[in-house]
Amino acid sequence: MSKPDDSVFWDSGWQSEDRAQAEPQQQPAILPPSPLETALTSVPNSANAATAGLEAEEQRSNGGPKHPVALGILIVVTVGLVIGNVALVNASNAYVPWFETEATLVGGPITPEAFLTTATVHLEGNNGTAYFEDSYERSSTQCSTYTDEWGDRREDCWTDYWTEYECYADLDLRWTVNGTEHQAWEYSPTLYDSYPCLSAIEDAFAPGTNLTISVEPNDPSSYQAFELGLMTEVDEAHPGFLTGYRESSSVEYGYDDDRAILVTTCSMDAAAAYTFDGEDYVRDIWGGSPTTHGWGSSCLADYIETFGPGSDVTVMVNPENPSEAAWEDPTTDPGEFIGTSMCCSAMILLGTFVLTGRGGARPPPIVLGNGPTHHRRGHHGHAHRPSRPGGSSRRSSGGSRSSGGGGRSGGGGRGRR
Repeated sequence: MSKPDDSVFWDSGWQSEDRAQAEPQQQPAILPPSPLETALTSVPNSANAATAGLEAEEQRSNGGPKHPVALGILIVVTVGLVIGNVALVNASNAYVPWFETEATLVGGPITPEAFLTTATVHLEGNNGTAYFEDSYERSSTQCSTYTDEWGDRREDCWTDYWTEYECYADLDLRWTVNGTEHQAWEYSPTLYDSYPCLSAIEDAFAPGTNLTISVEPNDPSSYQAFELGLMTEVDEAHPGFLTGYRESSSVEYGYDDDRAILVTTCSMDAAAAYTFDGEDYVRDIWGGSPTTHGWGSSCLADYIETFGPGSDVTVMVNPENPSEAAWEDPTTDPGEFIGTSMCCSAMILLGTFVLTGRGGARPPPIVLGNGPTHHRRGHHGHAHRPSRPGGSSRRSSGGSRSSGGGGRSGGGGRGRR
């Protein structure tokens, strides 16, 4: 066998320059990146994507609530509060208080002595004045609210019970005018107490007790007891204007609470004459007049002496309509409520601001390495999210204790015995 020709073998083109130039040299295959390199590469990309999403979300959120309905609610509440406070400030600036003015009480002559007389409580054996005590079961229900440990609003109610006593007398009254004795039956004012009070009413209207009553001079048998009213005669200088005086009575315990006494209260419905800005006015002023009290006696005669026709008093006059007058200024300065209104408005606006989402936009959470991760040899990793319990429960209970009390009954012995 002949030896192979070396020149032929080495010239076959495997290492010759012509072969190298004719066919490009084959490059080794590029392996996929390692998982560590992929993770490191995906971190900045995912962070950049989350940052871009955050910036876009902030651009959408900084301009107002995410929902147009929430924005509308916020605008309506804000405008309403602004309008209300501006109106309150304007009303305060335009407010004009009533002016204090000197006035004179108007009315013709009045003579209390011609009407007032003394009546005596009469009792002879079992014939005459009688005393009564009625008792009633009373109740009062009150409720309070609180929040329990589960956040539920609860109401707790309770009822108090007690016995109320009402004591009064059916009086046999006797009085004499011009030598003629007159007689009438009259119920006394009622004494209210939480304890038996029969003995107290017996002491307050014991036989022989003197009471002030008013009678008609032309008919002394016509009388008023415990609710008296007298009227002035017509004033010729101011026809059509009269001043009326009245006395009401009640039975109350004294300062020492040892005994009950008759308490009288006197007031008037006055006609007053005054001058304002050079103009003369005469107006009736009813209700809210000065009052005086009498403990154990009538106050009417002394009251008429103090506030009789021609007496000087102080009244309040409306400067925008001087024909309006009262004992006290019936108006209120709106400026007294500006501070409270501003504080409440701020709280309401803050609450609406938070509820409608204006309290600040929350950016979405940044998730690093979002998306599937490619590993060598084609394996894919799966992220398993832990499951959360979907159910929740809250304990709640309702109901309350309540009861009602009965009204005052007509029982008792309001009648002669």
